[in-house]
Amino acid sequence: MTDKTGPPGRPFWVRAEVARTAQGMTKMALAQNAGIARRTYDRLEWQEGQALPRVVNAIADVLGIPRPEALRLAGLHAAAVVEEAATEGVPEGPEDVSVFEERLEQLLARIPERRRQQLAQIHADERARYEQRVARVRADYERSVTQLEKLARLDVKVARGEGEGDEDEEGKSHISKQRQ
Repeated sequence: MTDKTGPPGRPFWVRAEVARTAQGMTKMALAQNAGIARRTYDRLEWQEGQALPRVVNAIADVLGIPRPEALRLAGLHAAAVVEEAATEGVPEGPEDVSVFEERLEQLLARIPERRRQQLAQIHADERARYEQRVARVRADYERSVTQLEKLARLDVKVARGEGEGDEDEEGKSHISKQRQ
C-alpha cells in the first residue's frame, strides 16, 4: 500500500533501498545498471510527481523486485495491472486466445474508466508513431534499393566499356574506373 501523505514514489524508494543495501550495491552502481541517472533514483524519495513506469521497472529489474509490486509501491496502479497481464504469459495457441482476452478484460475492468481512456489514447498515439517509423524505414529502404540498382547498372556499363563519364537519369556525372 502506498503512503498517501508523502511523495508517490517514496514507498518504492524505501523498498528499493532495503533491497539495494541488502545486496551491498551503491546508489551509483544501481543507477548505472538501471540505465538512469543517480539523481533520478534519489528523486523517488522526495519528488511530488509520479515516477515513470520505465524508471521503476528498470530499478526493479536490477534489484530483483517483481515489477507489479514495484509499480504498485510507486503509485502506478494501472501500470501494475498491465504488467501483471504481461507477466501472466502469452497464449500458446489460437485456442488460448479467448482465455487471454477474458483475463485482459478482467484486468482492464480493475482500472478506472478515465485511466482506461488515457491508456487507449496512449496506445493509439504509440501505434501512430510506430506506423510513421515503419513508413520512414520503408521509404529509406526503397531509396537505398533504387540507388543500388543505379550503381549496379553503371557498373555493368563500365564493365562493358560503355560507361566512362556517363550521367545517370538524374543528370549526375559519374567517374568510372580507367580501363587498362
